[in-house]
Amino acid sequence: MIIEETSVDSGINALYHVNGYEFITNCEFEIIYLTKEEQKIIDEIVVKFQHFTTKEIINYMHEEEAYKKTKPKEMISYEYAKELSI
Repeated sequence: MIIEETSVDSGINALYHVNGYEFITNCEFEIIYLTKEEQKIIDEIVVKFQHFTTKEIINYMHEEEAYKKTKPKEMISYEYAKELSI
C-alpha cells in the first residue's frame, strides 16, 4: 500500500530538470507479489530501455498518447496502459 507520494526533481543539470513522483510504501516489495506475466513485462521494459539515457526515456515517453492526453503536472492514468507502444 502506498503511504506517501512526493514530487521529486532529479535536477539532471542546470538546464534540464526532470520532475517526477516517488512513491513510498509501508512494506518491502518482493517479486513474489508479481504474476509471471507482470514479471515478463518488467523484464521486457528493462531490456528495451537498458541502454537509454534518462533524456532518451523521457523523449520516448513524451511520444506516447498517454503523455499527450494528460495535462501538465497531472499523473498519467493507468487507463492508457493498453495503448503503450512498448
